[in-house]
Amino acid sequence: MLVNSETNQSIAYSNELLSDVTGKHKILDTASIVDGQSFIGITFELCERGLLLDVDGSSDLYSWSWLADVCGCTECNAAGGKQATRQVKDTSLIRLTPVKAAVTSTDITIVWAHHVSTIPLSLIVDAHNQALLQPVKFSSIYDSDEIPSFDFSEVMTLENALGEFLGAVDKYGAALTHNVGTDEDSYLKLVNRFGFIRETNYGKSFDVILDPTMTNLAFTDQALFVHTDNPYRDPVPTLQLLHCLVAGDQGGQSIIVDGFKVAQQLREEEPRYFDLLSTYPIRWQYCDQFADLEFQGKVIERDYQGDVIGVRFNERSRTPVILPGHIRNTYLDALAYFRDMLASPKWQICFKLEAGQLILFNNRRVLHGRTQYANSSHRHLKGAYADIDSLRSTLTRIASATKV
Repeated sequence: MLVNSETNQSIAYSNELLSDVTGKHKILDTASIVDGQSFIGITFELCERGLLLDVDGSSDLYSWSWLADVCGCTECNAAGGKQATRQVKDTSLIRLTPVKAAVTSTDITIVWAHHVSTIPLSLIVDAHNQALLQPVKFSSIYDSDEIPSFDFSEVMTLENALGEFLGAVDKYGAALTHNVGTDEDSYLKLVNRFGFIRETNYGKSFDVILDPTMTNLAFTDQALFVHTDNPYRDPVPTLQLLHCLVAGDQGGQSIIVDGFKVAQQLREEEPRYFDLLSTYPIRWQYCDQFADLEFQGKVIERDYQGDVIGVRFNERSRTPVILPGHIRNTYLDALAYFRDMLASPKWQICFKLEAGQLILFNNRRVLHGRTQYANSSHRHLKGAYADIDSLRSTLTRIASATKV
């Protein structure tokens, strides 16, 4: 029903552009959707300020500015709708001049000063649902008996196998490939399947071997406590690959920990410690003859909802904690508590990375380490970094191709 505030006259609903929304005119054009499953129980109302969405008695206003900002017409978008040509100044309330509007059972149509927007109501409902503050539910490598493993030749040749492998990395944080062989370029062939190498001061790749000339402890035979790589870098490499060329015969067990899961558990056990580690950044540093890198970053990173989206932990790269006195000592207690959790057999998955196996993992989520190995061992891993945005882009492309 449409109501003209000046005449107080009710006008029967129609699909035409009925109402002037400028000046003193106040409109109320309501459509209750009953023929679409996702719209059941939802009411849409046009008012002076925009579109009012009512879901089971809870209201959510989408302003004229927001509606203009999501317009999908060819005047506001280019490249088939994939690139926006509008600017935020074009949708500000001061410059916005809606003239008429109407809501139908599927769309809201708005006549602006220079063009017409037709916006699907489904887009608005999706925006409403996505904005709801809901805890992120994630799967973990602890949910199964072993780390997901995939045949290398299938991953390299079959799109569905590639999708399953990359999907496992994205879902659980880590996945293995087997039957890789010992070709030192295998890591590059795999990365080229979904993205690009992330080159650092270590080069396009690096060899994890016993090398007394290196300052990084990774190139010794010592045990390495679980850690994320390159916390001193911004941004950190989001993916890491380790390809075993020679396993060695004494020691050198690989260890991984799902940092998201442990951080979640920390929040439940000691919320004050979780808050400290996710609120205050500390300094991480690496320095050798080729690079001097440092970054201030939080041990636990959260998004605007408070969900964990990243872990940054490396005892070898952490500098002394410089924080105000009333925070500093308790912060160190929090850090020690978190470290003890990471050291617990409850969270550590230990396994032997055999020659011809490769592990790909999310470096912002999964911590990795190793046990000590014999000085006489010829253990040799090939390492490299890549970026998770390419992985997710490839996953989306594969999923889209499957739907066709």
